[in-house]
Amino acid sequence: MRPQMSGSETSRHAGVTTTAGPARSRLRSFARGCAAALLFIGITFAFFFLVEGAASSALFVRTLVQEQEGVVITEEQHTQYDEELGWVSAPGISIPDMYGPGKGLTTNQRGFRGAGEVQPTVPPGKRRVICSGDSFTLGHGVGDPDTWCARLAALDPSLETVNMGQGGYGIDQAFLWYERDGADLERSVQILAFIGDDFFRVQNDHFLGYGKPFLRMSDGKLEVTNVPAPRRSRVTRWLIQNGRFFRELATVRLLSGAVSRLGSGQGEGDVSPEDRTWAVTAAIFDSLAVENARQGSSLLLVFLPTPWDYDTELYAGWRSRVRAYADSTRAPYADLVETL
Repeated sequence: MRPQMSGSETSRHAGVTTTAGPARSRLRSFARGCAAALLFIGITFAFFFLVEGAASSALFVRTLVQEQEGVVITEEQHTQYDEELGWVSAPGISIPDMYGPGKGLTTNQRGFRGAGEVQPTVPPGKRRVICSGDSFTLGHGVGDPDTWCARLAALDPSLETVNMGQGGYGIDQAFLWYERDGADLERSVQILAFIGDDFFRVQNDHFLGYGKPFLRMSDGKLEVTNVPAPRRSRVTRWLIQNGRFFRELATVRLLSGAVSRLGSGQGEGDVSPEDRTWAVTAAIFDSLAVENARQGSSLLLVFLPTPWDYDTELYAGWRSRVRAYADSTRAPYADLVETL
């Protein structure tokens, strides 16, 4: 029998001398070292990502909790679901301290703010003004006598004012409500009052998670979609209301980017959301002007100011568009941002 060589012995084959054992041992040691290093790096990165994910999640939860503090949608106390408009004030209600001691909210049988009932015809010796708009017109935060619509009547006893303001309404809903429940009323003037946010509300089919009708242009005419307005659960409304926080999550941003790339090339051409919104808004102005002229009344457009009008340029574009529209159509228009 031929004796076996130990790992440290040399072997000769075809005139070549090799030391196989130590080389393989060093190679295995090197491989084990590389594997250990890679494992350490992998564990370190995994730990970092876990900690980073946990920290981001904790900050996300903290932000959500902080944002919920003090959030109260007061309109829920006096509104009811409406399949054509999303929501309207319930008729014939009275909440004495709605906005604080002595700051009550009352609605008549038509759901308009104020205790006085409104008949189709104007009382003798009176001129009627219909006030259409959002929560600024409704008078969010003040009692019935202190809405700007009521104060207008207090300035001139010959005026009978009708408050058709509603919290959360955009120009689209204010228009649709007037067309349905106010167009049959005799009047001398309709005031359509709005703030900058009301234009952005026209761009959406919901407000704070509550479903609403959506207006768009079709063959040059206004078309109402998203009706009946969806009745969403409280959980769904909460998710929609807090959607901006979820969109800040890295995972959501990553997936959104991928979806955007997959859906690129689809949409409504090069028309911007602002241009689409303005097309709808201008059509609303035109429709109201024609309808009021047919009834022998006038339409007055009023841009109401908010603090953001003075601190930012967020609404400057909308103000410019309304001003250009008023100049070109000779529509009566008051920009109270400039006045105040």
